Amino acid sequence: MKKSYAVAACLLCTLTLAPAVKAADETPQFRCKPGETYYMNVMNTGVEYWFPVYEMFKQASHQLGCKTVYGGTPAYYVNQQLSSFEQVLAQKLAGIFLHPINPDPFIEPINRAAEMGIPVVTFAADSPNSKRVAYVTSDNFREGKRPWTKWARLCRGKASIPCWRIRVRITTIAA
Repeated sequence: MKKSYAVAACLLCTLTLAPAVKAADETPQFRCKPGETYYMNVMNTGVEYWFPVYEMFKQASHQLGCKTVYGGTPAYYVNQQLSSFEQVLAQKLAGIFLHPINPDPFIEPINRAAEMGIPVVTFAADSPNSKRVAYVTSDNFREGKRPWTKWARLCRGKASIPCWRIRVRITTIAA
């Protein structure tokens, strides 16, 4: 149970508290055990979107005395991410922060991690039918609504803004 709190504490610090860093003389109540390591597993590890997310994760973890590792898959392939997740499980780390490409393929590996005592927190994408200890995300609807509401007030009804809804259809063609 303590590991679950540790995982949740690290992720919450990463996503909410890291920008408001405590003074150097204040020590957080929670501290990691020496050598305790948390792993962040994402899809498309080379995408710049993840770099500041991992940086905040790393800084928050450092404040708590934890070590961190960043990894996952360099491409958008669920089997590669599953393989990297399996490799992480074999290391028996303190916890895993996971952004799963697809929810269903991760149910069994996340449940196995839970049975091993390794808490998994999903973020930005979820595997709701798994035994993950928490899911942390932002509210994309509110994030988009706020600037457009402000824009509408600034325009005072005197502007027209075109919006498009694009539907993407993906098909597989067998040779």
